[in-house]
Amino acid sequence: MLQLTNICVESPIPLHTYLQDGASISVRLSGEGVVYAETPFVSGNLKLGRWTINTSLSIPEGEQLFTLGVVTQRKGREREFKLATLKSSELLVQAKLQPDAQHVYRTGNYSIEFTLACSIKSLVPTAGSALSADINLTNDGGTDIESKEPESDLGRTTSALHSSEDVKSPYAKIMKLPDQDSQARELSLLGLKYHQAYQETQEEADIDKAISIHDEAVKLTRLHTSQLAEHAWRLGGALEDRFDLNGDLNDFDRAIESYQSACTIASDSKAKNLMWLDHLADCFESRFQDSGNINDLKQANLLKQEAVGLIPNNDLEKLDRLNRLGVLFLGYYGRYGDFTYMDDGISNLQEAVKLIPDGHPSKSSVLSNLGAALLQRYQFMGNLDDVEEGVSILRKSVDILEEDDPEKPACLSNYATALQTRFEYLHSPADIQNAISIQRRAVELTQDEVYEKPSFLTNLGNMLQMRFHTQNTLADLEDGISCLQEAIELVPESHLQKPEMLSSLSAAFRNRFERLDDIADLKEAILRQREAVALIPDGNPNKVSLLSNLGSALMVSFELNDNLADMEEGVATIRKAVELVSDGHQNKPVLLNNLGKALSSRFQRLGNIKDIEDAISTQHRVIELTPKAHPSIPSYLSDLGIGLQRRFKRLGNINDIDESISNLRKAVELAPSRHPTTAIYLSNLGLSLQIRFERLGQRVDIEDAVSFHLVAVDITPAGHPKRLSWLTHLGVVLNLRFTHFGDLADIQNAISNLQTAADLTPDSHTDKPARLNNLAIALKSRFQCLGNLEDVEQAMLSLRKAGDIMPDGHPAKPYTLSNLGNAYTTRFERLGSVADIESAVLIRRKVVELTPDDHPDKPFHLGSLGDVLHIQFERFNKSADINEGISYLYQAVDLVPDDHSAKQVLLTNLGNALRIRFERFGTRTDIDSAVSSLRKAVVLTPDSHPDRPSRLNNLGTALISHFERLDNLDDVDSAITSLREAATLLPEGHPNKPYILTNLVRALEDRFKRSGKSSDIEEARLAGSQAANSQTGPSLARFRAALSWARISENYSPSQSPIPGFRCALSLLPRIAWLGLPVSDQHEWLSRIGDVVREAVAAAIRLGEYETAVEWAEQGRSIVWQNLLGLRTPLDDLRTTSPELADQLHDISMQLELPPAREDTPEMTHIISTEYVTQRYSQLAMQWDETIRKVREIPGFETFLQAKSLSDLVPAACEGPIVILNEHSSRCDALILSPRDMEDRRISVVNVPLASLTSNMCQRLSRDLKGLLISGGVRGDASRKSARVGGRVSNNDKFKDILGELWLCVVKPVIDALEYQAVPDTRTRAWWCPTGSLSFLPVHAAGLYNDSDNGEKASDYIISSYIPTLATLLDHPQPVPQNNFRILTVAQPSTPYAEPIPNTEDEVARIGRLFSNFSLKGLSKEEATLSNVLQGMRESNWIHLACHGQQRLDEPMKSGLLLHDKILELSEIVKQSLPKAEFAFLSACQTAMGDEQLSEESVHLAAGMVLAGYRSVIATMWSIRDEDAPQVSEDIYSQLLKEGVPNRKKAAYALHQAMRRLRGSGATFLSWVPFIHIGR
Repeated sequence: MLQLTNICVESPIPLHTYLQDGASISVRLSGEGVVYAETPFVSGNLKLGRWTINTSLSIPEGEQLFTLGVVTQRKGREREFKLATLKSSELLVQAKLQPDAQHVYRTGNYSIEFTLACSIKSLVPTAGSALSADINLTNDGGTDIESKEPESDLGRTTSALHSSEDVKSPYAKIMKLPDQDSQARELSLLGLKYHQAYQETQEEADIDKAISIHDEAVKLTRLHTSQLAEHAWRLGGALEDRFDLNGDLNDFDRAIESYQSACTIASDSKAKNLMWLDHLADCFESRFQDSGNINDLKQANLLKQEAVGLIPNNDLEKLDRLNRLGVLFLGYYGRYGDFTYMDDGISNLQEAVKLIPDGHPSKSSVLSNLGAALLQRYQFMGNLDDVEEGVSILRKSVDILEEDDPEKPACLSNYATALQTRFEYLHSPADIQNAISIQRRAVELTQDEVYEKPSFLTNLGNMLQMRFHTQNTLADLEDGISCLQEAIELVPESHLQKPEMLSSLSAAFRNRFERLDDIADLKEAILRQREAVALIPDGNPNKVSLLSNLGSALMVSFELNDNLADMEEGVATIRKAVELVSDGHQNKPVLLNNLGKALSSRFQRLGNIKDIEDAISTQHRVIELTPKAHPSIPSYLSDLGIGLQRRFKRLGNINDIDESISNLRKAVELAPSRHPTTAIYLSNLGLSLQIRFERLGQRVDIEDAVSFHLVAVDITPAGHPKRLSWLTHLGVVLNLRFTHFGDLADIQNAISNLQTAADLTPDSHTDKPARLNNLAIALKSRFQCLGNLEDVEQAMLSLRKAGDIMPDGHPAKPYTLSNLGNAYTTRFERLGSVADIESAVLIRRKVVELTPDDHPDKPFHLGSLGDVLHIQFERFNKSADINEGISYLYQAVDLVPDDHSAKQVLLTNLGNALRIRFERFGTRTDIDSAVSSLRKAVVLTPDSHPDRPSRLNNLGTALISHFERLDNLDDVDSAITSLREAATLLPEGHPNKPYILTNLVRALEDRFKRSGKSSDIEEARLAGSQAANSQTGPSLARFRAALSWARISENYSPSQSPIPGFRCALSLLPRIAWLGLPVSDQHEWLSRIGDVVREAVAAAIRLGEYETAVEWAEQGRSIVWQNLLGLRTPLDDLRTTSPELADQLHDISMQLELPPAREDTPEMTHIISTEYVTQRYSQLAMQWDETIRKVREIPGFETFLQAKSLSDLVPAACEGPIVILNEHSSRCDALILSPRDMEDRRISVVNVPLASLTSNMCQRLSRDLKGLLISGGVRGDASRKSARVGGRVSNNDKFKDILGELWLCVVKPVIDALEYQAVPDTRTRAWWCPTGSLSFLPVHAAGLYNDSDNGEKASDYIISSYIPTLATLLDHPQPVPQNNFRILTVAQPSTPYAEPIPNTEDEVARIGRLFSNFSLKGLSKEEATLSNVLQGMRESNWIHLACHGQQRLDEPMKSGLLLHDKILELSEIVKQSLPKAEFAFLSACQTAMGDEQLSEESVHLAAGMVLAGYRSVIATMWSIRDEDAPQVSEDIYSQLLKEGVPNRKKAAYALHQAMRRLRGSGATFLSWVPFIHIGR
């Protein structure tokens, strides 16, 4: 019998929550679900964290495995913490050999720590050592061990066996045993006795003999027997003890091999196998600690996993092991960075969660461990599923705990951290709000003396800092700092988490520095970070992140103060952090990225090319080491883009800036679209595009740059510290675009943004001088354009203020002074003031003086001084100026290496200055040196460099001067070669090409004079002509030529197809209907050429080109409407792919629709009332085209807002045939588009010649209908009739004639071609797309209505709908959720300026009753104002407008609906953004009557509603009866709601049925025919 006695339990101060408030503890022995023994609960000394237990515990006997644990009891709840798994037989040996020893056991992998010390006592009298027993042979070969002499004789007995004779005696007896198995068994027992003797005496001879005997026993044991396992295990134990004695690694290696053999063979006992596997795992782990061989650690983990597998699922021991093993593996991942440990850890924890029953006291902690592990894996791999699952599990771990459970605060904190992590990925404000709220609750539930309180406060402080970053609320920043400071005050210096707390506080001070620009905060941040680093020893894995943070803070200090010591320490500190971790470590990418940024900053300061090379290489490695889905990837891509950008500025390799843009674009695409952090990436991308634009001059780059900067400003909330930076960047790029393209709006907006940024920046802020600088540059640009001296004065005032703010030692002061010098130079060039150029030279000298000789910008300042002296020489012709200037230029050239892109610029400036001096003073060496410098500049300029043409031009000019001085023909030959290459490199239209061509003319003329070569003068003539005529042709002229080409081919050249000519003409129509012109001008011009489209379609049909005919008909119809539709579409597909381009399109389109009066340029009105408006709108239209071009470069958007091909139009015919009716003087036809194979995107196009129909007939029918309507009082009347329209017999007969002719000549041939049959209640759909005069005829009502005939009517075969264009049927918005549905009704029974229509109130009342279960907004009488109706349209899915309507034939865009205060005009409708629009019922008059002169444009109210976004519209072709409208409306809506939910796709059928009922009630043609359906 064994007992645990003298039990003492301790836990560190401050005590865990479980040990507060009168908690008591006991010690428990248990195993396999059975409690063997337990002490009573005792209360301890809570101040010391110590519990003394006077009760002994009896230990089970035999080979039993049991668990030793501490049980806490608080407020009636118990929780057990396991300390160790022990074996009775092993404890018995320890009790006998070390009866007075203290045995210590500790908790592992729990949030609470316990240490238990005790004695182990044997209650059986100890007669002597194991070796004092004789070995007696039994008849069956077994052994009996009998106690001999009392313990006092042990020494004598042991000593006797130490002689060789005494050893031989039992050994000889054993070897005489009759069989090998018995010999092996008895030898193993003898070896065990010597092993036990060694444990008592610690004499090496005993352990040597034990090993020797065990070794022989193993050799004698047959393979694959349970005895072999036991014998091998004993041998391993002896070898391990000898290793402990003398440290021979061979012994330990042999011991492990023996243990492995034993474990491989053993199968007799689960308990034994578990114990052996555990011990063998410990050995491997121990050897790993000594050798560092990671394979040993992996083997140890495999053994632990194998041990878990031996335990049945219903044994709670398995649950405990899985949990501890999962936490252990996660710890290994954190230490060694091998992601396998992460996956294995999570797998074990997931298995533990599956096994743990509800109500188990550890369930919450196991769930918490799993949730935390999933979040940790997400942070490395970026798999959103992990964070979602982690949040769910941690929420569950909180929910299963009672509010007063001591573990509740920890679980709340873990849950809050999970929400914070998800916020970092999804940026949902609710997540960070909830995280902070929950974390506050964890803090509130925790007393100050609880050891977890500081970590809870730290987490809360970090969360508040994170919310500050997104919402820019200063209170969060201050509150976060307070929490972090309180946390630090609660912990002693030795607290393990104190370094991390200090680091968090340091980051908070840095945040406040960036927000308030108080240098004291930055100093405090560095101080706190140094304290954090000092508290952690070098071997601690947490030190690396602290070192990196310290280095980053030092780099911020360097960038602020230009302190090189800070820079060098910062780089060295970050590099040290990087070197301390392996590539597989989760923090390696972060550390490497910090190093890359630090090296890039050092390159900026010192100009060492190796730094930027190393920076870029490091940042590439960061990308390689980071999973593609990791949330930090956008940040890493952005930093890499900045590094490449800086190297490009130094070396000029175009591949660098291309790669920079590519990486920054990826960063923007991967980042959340409207998060403030994304603005950083947008700004960086804009900067790189701006730099490439300055190099290549491609307008697309500057347009993109402006767009990205605009978005950066837009997504950054007001008050955010970065918003002023983004306004500055936007101002800078707008200024750049202005200087290249001259749009005054750009410079006005640039100055406005830059002025705002400068005004809102305090004078004490570090960015104030730079913002004043940028403002001054923009003011100078406007001065150079408009010549307003006030601008340059303001620029100089801003620059002087910036210079005054900065001391002479400020790193940015030379740049500010340099710009001030530029301002003086600019004013000098305008006014010629001697004082200005002298001031410019003086300031440039000051700049050179303030710039250290080793500064990378020194040569550029020298070069600028040389340039301004050159200017001064040009003004005053003083040789001292040009001589000094050339001297400085020589110095600058000598300081810059050949591989620097600026070298070419400096050489060019030097060469030009030398040439000027030669031309003034005639010194030959000057022109020789000029040619040499300029030739070297050309050699250093890559062939693809955009400045190569100008440098070739400079060289050619110098060679001409050289030739004219020396008359050397080689000079002029070289000049011509250079100038020809320059001209060839520039495309037509480049502004520099005329200048180069002019110089080429001069060179060719010189050579002609010298050699008389006629080809030179001919080439010169052509070059001059090319320079003089470098213009593009007007679109209208090309259109007329193309049209003539087509008509000549059509009429006079049978062998030539007119198709190419028409195609060219039609392709120019959008350019002729220029978007930069007012919409009314577009319609006026198109009214003169409307017949061209129908002519082209007729020609294509004649030649059998039916598909081309369809494409042209679609392209030509509603061409202005298509442009307006493009400006107004939500662009949902594009926004999901490229939100920046979508926003850019939106911004430009809004400006296109703004009236010119909104331009904020009052000082220009006297000269720009017409010209400037035209220029401004034309430029916006070109920007639109350029943006469209960029969109079409995106895969999937190649035909975005472009004329659609037939394959693009296939989906339009998915629900039924579409019939295009083309009317032209040459022929009339129907083109039927029918679905053939929608999966393969194929439709059939069938031509049905309308042989009986002519253009003249269409016009006659249109005139007849117009006359009939006028005589009936429904044409040109804006009122809904309050009495039934007279149905005179003559009118009815005329109507029958018109409808009959339409049936026989138009509809019936189509029905016959479709082979449709008449059915009583047809559901067959067809869509009519009429052109020309047919657009004004009621094709849907065509039929024979004579009383004597059975009659054939269109309605007997099909349900008719109309469409303005095929594209109308292409868009299918997602269904609106039912709970968001809303219908708007508008009733105007008594419009102040129109006739009363009283039945509109009854009409909307009926609709209200039908929609009683849905959201309905009703506007009637004075409530139905223009603003209210427009607002209602924006908020509603369906709208019903019961009011007067009018059609303005003189100005169709002013057609509209008569509301209480104003007319809702068509021009206003198409401007609206109506994201919810689905269905519109225009219960008004003339809402579908178009403009006869613009029939191709479908200019009527109903078409406007369709193009504004409504997919289905019911309208009227002329005035309707006020009495009919309520019943018709009720009938239609009853059908639309028949299935219980609104279904707008049944609108055509509902109207069809309503018209059957109305016609059946005796209504006249004038009453029912005008109702039509448009759209899907």
